[in-house]
Amino acid sequence: MDGLSPLDIVETIRNPVLILDPDLRVVFANRAFRRVFQVHKDDTIGRLIYDLGDGQWNIARLRELLHDVIPTNSVVEDFEVETEFPVIGHRVMCLNARKVFRPGNHTMRLLLAFEDITDRVQRERDREQATQEIYHRVKNSLQVIMSFVAHEVRRAGTGDTEVLQAIQGRIAAVAQLYDLIARSERGEAVRGDTYLAEIAVNLTASLLGRNSSIDIAVEADPLSIHKDCSVPVGLLINELTTNAIKHAFPDGRGSIRVALRRSADEVRLTVSDDGIGMASAASTKGTGFGTRYVSMFVRQLGGVLSQSSNARGTSFDIRLPLAVLAA
Repeated sequence: MDGLSPLDIVETIRNPVLILDPDLRVVFANRAFRRVFQVHKDDTIGRLIYDLGDGQWNIARLRELLHDVIPTNSVVEDFEVETEFPVIGHRVMCLNARKVFRPGNHTMRLLLAFEDITDRVQRERDREQATQEIYHRVKNSLQVIMSFVAHEVRRAGTGDTEVLQAIQGRIAAVAQLYDLIARSERGEAVRGDTYLAEIAVNLTASLLGRNSSIDIAVEADPLSIHKDCSVPVGLLINELTTNAIKHAFPDGRGSIRVALRRSADEVRLTVSDDGIGMASAASTKGTGFGTRYVSMFVRQLGGVLSQSSNARGTSFDIRLPLAVLAA
């Protein structure tokens, strides 16, 4: 490689590259940088990085990161800048920086590489927008189905009303999930605390009413539940809470606690009440405590269910794997 300098190699790289001195002044701009940003060498060499163009790189956090590269041997990884650039217009650029050290003359330089990720970012945003639209349409469809079920509830005889109300509650829990996902910034997850709170509000409105003496309290960490796990989690909470409302408080008084917590290696979901207990509920209302779906949802989530009940109340404790959470 006699006669071939490192700058000759950098000049041929297809991605834009700048070489900066310790003061962040440009000492070299390769051909790709000049082509992509439509700038002349004379407008670049000798200038501070944050004085280039219209000051697009004059970002406090970026300046702080770049200033640390040479003295501390730190690196800049995938720093995104989205802005309007002169001539080339709106772009999203990904920046990476490393220190370059030449022992022979103790020269220290900072190599700053740029990648135009505008198209990739736009594709991701288009995909997210399409997904959100699908969630929104599913939510609307479920609400239509709920209205049909509500109509049947009003027409049904006494024996069928409870069954239809249970179906309506399950549909409502799923509709709330899709509504939350449609409104969230991340289409891959839903905030567990928000989701639980909305389920509690819906159950209070549909089964209890404003003047009820049964209270539903939610205590949840701000965990992000993966969208693939959100439906069984919501249906599980809906089922257990609905069962407590219907069977735990024959006198119409009491409280239900729904908790979602993360420990070191698992997620704990608890639904408990201070009602009359399962044995007493079964003796007064039969065996239909409504837990036949609960085990199915727990298995679907890969969890472990334990329960306890006495005259002071009932508690369902579900231990779930961390896989239910979004990364």
